[in-house]
Amino acid sequence: MPFVQRRSRTVSRSTFTPSARLTVRFHTETKDFATFLIGNLTASPEIGEARFGIVEFATNSEVTSPLTTPVNAKLAVNGIVYSGGWTNTEQAIRNCTETLKDSTADEKSIVLLTDGAPTTFGEFATDRAPGCTAEGGPKDSPCREAAVTAADEAKALGINLATVLVSTISADGAFLEKNISSPDLYFPATNFSQLDLLVDDIVSRIDPCD
Repeated sequence: MPFVQRRSRTVSRSTFTPSARLTVRFHTETKDFATFLIGNLTASPEIGEARFGIVEFATNSEVTSPLTTPVNAKLAVNGIVYSGGWTNTEQAIRNCTETLKDSTADEKSIVLLTDGAPTTFGEFATDRAPGCTAEGGPKDSPCREAAVTAADEAKALGINLATVLVSTISADGAFLEKNISSPDLYFPATNFSQLDLLVDDIVSRIDPCD
């Protein structure tokens, strides 16, 4: 989760590393995207003391790095090891919310990078959850309901939630756009090579300094 702070007003940002259900090649590309995004979020001369944190998720989710400098956040992203697993969107959102909830920032945002809809949920998940398909369905699966609840709770705390979806076999843009993202903060990509093209658009929409 990147957090950005200015001396006169504070802005907190939170980005996820991608779900670990990606191939190693795609995992590398998503890490490149995350570090590129961190750099662009702090490139504005109007933004002062930038701070970032990183959350990674697959079947489970963990805080890879608490609030830290952009340099250390990038190191944390690059240190993530591909593990494989399912997509626990609920716990990813909850971990980022936990990190952001006590922030005194004027603006707080989460950027969720994923390759599909949630396929498991819960803090102690060990496999794909009952009632949730490998493709991220069905429409009202407990995995989706848990993710929506976590997203709603984050938004209720004043946190903006942006989603970046790279289309794969389990992609469901409509679910992310309508149920997880804050208004106008859904960013689809048809493949991983397009991720860097989204950075400027993401920065312009979530940066209150622009």
